[in-house]
Amino acid sequence: MKNIKNVAKGLIVFSFIALLVAGSPASAKNDDKGENGYLNARAGLKAEALVKLESATGVVLGPNGTLRVLGAKVVSVSGNVIKAVVSFGESVLNFVVNVDADTKINGNGDAEVGDLKAGDKISFSGTVTSSTSSAITVDGDHLVSRALLAIPDNKTLWSGEIKAVNESDNSLTLGLKNGRTVKVVVNNSTAITLDGVASSLASLDEGDEVKIGGSLSADGSVITATKISAESEDADDNDDDGDKDEEKDRDEKSDNGRGWFLKFRNWLWR
Repeated sequence: MKNIKNVAKGLIVFSFIALLVAGSPASAKNDDKGENGYLNARAGLKAEALVKLESATGVVLGPNGTLRVLGAKVVSVSGNVIKAVVSFGESVLNFVVNVDADTKINGNGDAEVGDLKAGDKISFSGTVTSSTSSAITVDGDHLVSRALLAIPDNKTLWSGEIKAVNESDNSLTLGLKNGRTVKVVVNNSTAITLDGVASSLASLDEGDEVKIGGSLSADGSVITATKISAESEDADDNDDDGDKDEEKDRDEKSDNGRGWFLKFRNWLWR
């Protein structure tokens, strides 16, 4: 009985969001641009943006029965059928997502839906084919998940400034460029360099600029680092203006995927 009530609450939430979006002037504006604006943004998302998407949750019903879902949790995968849920407090929306050869996965056809497992986070878009009190069935046309994205160890995923170094538990606190902080755990296999020279956690200081590769915990609070490339404040002072401009350009382009994510998020919720 409680589950039925939760589903009912979820459907009310879903209907409310759908009415807000369908009835807003922005929705009409998006209709003029077509669905391609959303899909192209999704297809172009970087790994950094996917990390941020997994911490967001949202459901939007667009024109002609199109549906957009952020941060759904996979319940099961059977063949080309994915069952997933989105929670709003105690309310739960259940989705059945059908994929086929035309479904674009992570922006290309290289990833396989069969690689997903229960607990993975996905974001998807598609067309609603049926809606009951138990589930909403969708023909998926786009699906993204960090779980399906192969990330090489030497790829820079995060950059920012060291806020604290904690040698007692082999970690540091990283301040990301979007204002958030995250704990970075270091182990014996973590490759650390300081100003281009092999170094250690003890040599890093508060204020050092770092670029970090590694894996993010399921709740998004901890990075287990495989590589840390640090630049000391002294090195920053010795850089000439040309080097600073070049570094600024690189940061603006990567910026942890923030530009991609903010454009996508703002488009989705405006």
